[in-house]
Amino acid sequence: MPQYLKLGSIPRKRHIEHRREGGHRGEGIFYEEVVTTAGFDRAYSIAYHLRPPTRVARVEPAGFKPLEKAEQPVLRHHHLKTGKMPRSGDPITGRVPLLFNDDVVLARCRPAEPQSELYRNASADEVLFIHKG
Repeated sequence: MPQYLKLGSIPRKRHIEHRREGGHRGEGIFYEEVVTTAGFDRAYSIAYHLRPPTRVARVEPAGFKPLEKAEQPVLRHHHLKTGKMPRSGDPITGRVPLLFNDDVVLARCRPAEPQSELYRNASADEVLFIHKG
């Protein structure tokens, strides 16, 4: 039996009209979005929005550059002084890779400008640590 976590106002059954007072453009409904990473064979979430979820305007690669390995035959300690890195780009384009291997890339970002578009990583896991902002 699947487990359900219910928060807020939800309809009595999934995938049916869920009415509310007023609403966006006077339509009087919540807007449903199904969020999943593996179709409907695995766990998924249904989110109900006050306004329609944003339409996808375009899908394109983020444009990350290939990473270059720095050859170093001997393991030595490093102090990465990332606080002095110059600001550049937005929270996506301003990422600077610091360390990487076949499984993970560790990057630092000091954005110079706010993000102008919604970025959604559709093919990989990401963990973001936001220090300020």
